[in-house]
Amino acid sequence: MKFTFRSFILVIIFFATMITSLRPDNIYVLCIFSFTTLFLLPFRKWWDGICLSLFAFSLFYCLTQYMNETIGSGFVFIATLLAPIAFYRFGRWVMEWLVYDNYRIWFLFAMALCYLSPMLLLTITDIQLGGFINESRELLGDILEDNLAATLYGLMSSVGIGFVAALFAKQLKISSKLLLVSISIIAMITVLHLVNRTGIVELGVCVLFSFLYSTKFQLSKTIYALIVILVIIVAIKYSGIIGEDVIDAYLKREDGTEDIGGRSELWSQNFYNLFTEPFGWYRRKYAHNLWLDLAAVGGWLALVPFLIATFKSIGCFLKVFRQQATPLSLILLTSFVSMFLGAMVEPVIEGSLLFFVLFIMNWGMLKSISR
Repeated sequence: MKFTFRSFILVIIFFATMITSLRPDNIYVLCIFSFTTLFLLPFRKWWDGICLSLFAFSLFYCLTQYMNETIGSGFVFIATLLAPIAFYRFGRWVMEWLVYDNYRIWFLFAMALCYLSPMLLLTITDIQLGGFINESRELLGDILEDNLAATLYGLMSSVGIGFVAALFAKQLKISSKLLLVSISIIAMITVLHLVNRTGIVELGVCVLFSFLYSTKFQLSKTIYALIVILVIIVAIKYSGIIGEDVIDAYLKREDGTEDIGGRSELWSQNFYNLFTEPFGWYRRKYAHNLWLDLAAVGGWLALVPFLIATFKSIGCFLKVFRQQATPLSLILLTSFVSMFLGAMVEPVIEGSLLFFVLFIMNWGMLKSISR
């Protein structure tokens, strides 16, 4: 690792972007960071197929917004144009700048801690005001100007949930595992406080995935682990660790909700629009799916290059998956799974542009270690 003035500036502005994740002025810091990468990162490097596809997506997405006169904030427009390629290339740079996996892991830890700390502080304050369960599903709603509070916090939580994979990293010390898993605990506090069902599913899938990946699907270990997990679930249920108020709140959310919280109907409607409105369409409600919401704004022109980038990133995911499991690959792959699940069921770009580009940064990191 060579710490130069350029790398110092890049890292400082990056972490400033993370720590201001819930502030209204975060979009300005995001723009500054995106511009900074253009000048401080080696300009000719990391323009691979994924990066070029992301550039085409951003260009067509913003162009369609301009032609349809649906541009809101100018800074959001600029960030949408520049941030995807900026964060992808930054992810590639970090993997090259930090030579050793230990440095890379603790960089990810610091990133997630800074990103989730504002949400944790709001959650703690909200718990002090109204108790552990908040059925309104909004944290101090007057701080945020839109009505996407629950969606925003759910997306943010999925960044941290993937760190549960550290439990299955054989090369890490117990103290390091506990410190890394604390990121997942921070995320799950908000998930439970807001009675978020997606976060529970993400945690379960991430635990199962990271265990299977770390053991390379050995049948004996898989059966043993499933028995242990079943025992733990039964013990938690009857021990009172999770209060009745938490269980009752989740049961209430299930009452009268079908089809994945009503999302399946939204998906089918927007999927139909995908073929009848190739240049985008008007939405009364968000599709609650990154790719469908993206298509509603940018049409096929934006969707096709983004799909190409998505499939290429999945290809990198599979390449890393076939390699020997390391603590870094465990965390990166499981974070990809968690964030991908979040992107499948929430309006990502409108919900949190910062989450969107962090997801893309994960793609850049996977691309680097897949080689």
